[in-house]
Amino acid sequence: MPKLNYDKTMLLWKYISKIGEKWVSYPFNADGWRLDVARDLGKSRQLNKTFWRYFRKIVKKANKEAIIFAEDYESPREWIESLSWDGVMNYIGSMDPISYFLTGTEKHNDDFKPELIGNSEWFINHLRWAWSQLPLNSKYVSLNQLSNHDHSRWATRTTKKVGRAHINGHDEAENGIDWDIFKIGYLMSFTLPGAPGLYYGDEIGLAGWTDPDNRRTFPWNKLNEKEYQERLTFMKNMIQFYKEHFSLRNGSIEFLKWDKGFVSYGIWNNDEYIVVIININDTPYELEIPVWISEIKNGKLQVVFSTKNVEFKEIEVYNGIIKGNIPEKSAIVFKKL
Repeated sequence: MPKLNYDKTMLLWKYISKIGEKWVSYPFNADGWRLDVARDLGKSRQLNKTFWRYFRKIVKKANKEAIIFAEDYESPREWIESLSWDGVMNYIGSMDPISYFLTGTEKHNDDFKPELIGNSEWFINHLRWAWSQLPLNSKYVSLNQLSNHDHSRWATRTTKKVGRAHINGHDEAENGIDWDIFKIGYLMSFTLPGAPGLYYGDEIGLAGWTDPDNRRTFPWNKLNEKEYQERLTFMKNMIQFYKEHFSLRNGSIEFLKWDKGFVSYGIWNNDEYIVVIININDTPYELEIPVWISEIKNGKLQVVFSTKNVEFKEIEVYNGIIKGNIPEKSAIVFKKL
């Protein structure tokens, strides 16, 4: 990779920014830019922020709707507040907390922390910190992913194994996948603040250790098999559910009640009220949730999406409280009628 002297001449700044401008303009009309290891660009932090602020200004002038988000594993607050980026790849607010809460597994399958599985206190505290580091608009445009080209496949992390392809073997990535947890993880990434992103192959549950095993070719020859079709249908239905509920893209969010292996949160705006309930325990969970925290005081809640079939379709709200039972290893989304 060439090393460019960003601190020597504005000609380089203009040259690179012209490339950014070109591809978001007619006739290409790209939606924006994802910046690789963006905080490591130049020789100093201040130089990096100043250049990206210049780059962003040029790109936005060409296309005000273009989005600029950066690969970043730490708090991006200073970069976003300085108008260097619009958002980030949301490791701190999506991939990391979801992966640890559901599987205890680090995003490369390099470490296993069983004490974090179902640890709702840690999960909530981590997310609250992450949200505090992302200004409001950035919180909703940052990219929520569970798999990508740098990290292990989400399906493989649900096995709770530590290892890589050259150590464990290629085929071992597919053994022991927990498909209930796989679905719950994606439902969480679609309902927690952020812009959900689906890495190719995850729509059918493709397995893979970290890079390069995460870049397997798509198994087109297996696409018509029943198990693949079921996962594909699940993903299509979840995407449709996401598109139909605008509060998931602009609503307030608050945790309602939590316990070991159990968490619930409310999402709402002026027009829509949603409650998400997650149980990753191996047994059903008797719930009593104060939905009044999310401004639901009475009426009925209707099931609009779930990772498993549930017997009931509606639940009554009494004095801002709902009571009921959620099956083992499942997630349910309710909407106020």
